[in-house]
Amino acid sequence: MAGYNPSHDELGIRSRIWCYDCKGYAEFYMVKRHVWLQAWPDYEELRADILERRKACLKNPELAAPVHRFLLLCFSCLEKRLGREMVADDFDLD
Repeated sequence: MAGYNPSHDELGIRSRIWCYDCKGYAEFYMVKRHVWLQAWPDYEELRADILERRKACLKNPELAAPVHRFLLLCFSCLEKRLGREMVADDFDLD
């Protein structure tokens, strides 16, 4: 079907994209790096740890345990971490 764009539910993505803080559904969005790191100062350290654990699980499936594939925050949790509402200038629109 020309122009057909399946929803996240149809693709089964909804079950895999969760907010790290509240475990609720998180949409994909992009904010500027400094905004993200202001909200999540230890993001890079946590991301590196998760990547290492994922590599270990791939090498040894018996170690396989639920590991976040993406480190995402829903808008609400991002705003809570920032202590303010998001503004247009926070988003990376390039």
